[in-house]
Amino acid sequence: MIYYFETKSTNPFYNLAFEEFFFDKKKDGETYIMLWQNDNTVVIGKHQNIYEEIDFDYAQSNNINIVRRNSGGGSVYHDLGNYNYSLMFDYNFDYSIEKFSQPIINLLSTLGLNARFQGRNDIYIDDFKVSGTAQHIKENKILHHGTLLVNSDLSKISKVLTRNTKILSSSAVPSKKAQICNIQNLTDTKIDFLMIKNAIIKQYPQIQEYTPSETELVEINKLMQKKYKSQDWLIGKNLKYEYKNKMHFEGGTIEVSANIKNNIIKEIKFYGDFFTIKDLSELESSLIGTTITDNLYKSIKELNAASYFKNISNENIYSLFEVFTKKIKI
Repeated sequence: MIYYFETKSTNPFYNLAFEEFFFDKKKDGETYIMLWQNDNTVVIGKHQNIYEEIDFDYAQSNNINIVRRNSGGGSVYHDLGNYNYSLMFDYNFDYSIEKFSQPIINLLSTLGLNARFQGRNDIYIDDFKVSGTAQHIKENKILHHGTLLVNSDLSKISKVLTRNTKILSSSAVPSKKAQICNIQNLTDTKIDFLMIKNAIIKQYPQIQEYTPSETELVEINKLMQKKYKSQDWLIGKNLKYEYKNKMHFEGGTIEVSANIKNNIIKEIKFYGDFFTIKDLSELESSLIGTTITDNLYKSIKELNAASYFKNISNENIYSLFEVFTKKIKI
């Protein structure tokens, strides 16, 4: 069965709780499609360091909400000129972001627009980025969601997002900033919520609209309060790390932050806009107690650290630690 959902809310905390609730509820063989909007909000990726992403003074003075989502990837700004979509499928180890972006590309093509997938996780029309996408994998299901810049206030994006693009290695792949544009500026066709909804639904003839029960709505509100409005989820532990290194790879930017004593990793955290395939906290816990020596690569390979990330190799991960081995006298 294929079900269509609307949150009927512009509250970002509620919308992300709604999305997570039904993603967890999804049964094998079901497909869920969700269309929603957030008002005046920055949404940061699951693994990002919030202090490097946002101008808090600007956000506060402009009453901008800040919320953390379940998927990896980078920070985005949402307002009512932006439309968000979520696609929830069974996960069969095919997590191609390009494949899951095709329904949105089809939607844009119906407007006569030259839409295409480009880069790691973006949709372009001609030379302009109009959509960014992200994914979250849990057990046997996958959540693919993204933005559609229709008529958004683009001036706020550069002001509230202060991403640190400095790469701390000359061998790293350079980061390239995309030129963004509103879709409405590229077509004479009036685009609104109903038009996008109809264009998506048309691609799924067997789709049924789902109305949440009162019991489900109560549970969604509980999840919103417990998780999405909590400082623990938004900020996380505010630990100070002695050793840090950041590099950019095909699979995204990763910063490893660690406290090391007597050549042994005592605390460690991975930050960045990368995508994960498994729960990253498992890898972080496994690396605690690992010795920073010439055998570190062997340890990373034995843990198969690369299996936690999308398009990031064991060699990539080891290279993050190499600067530490040079600083520490072994």
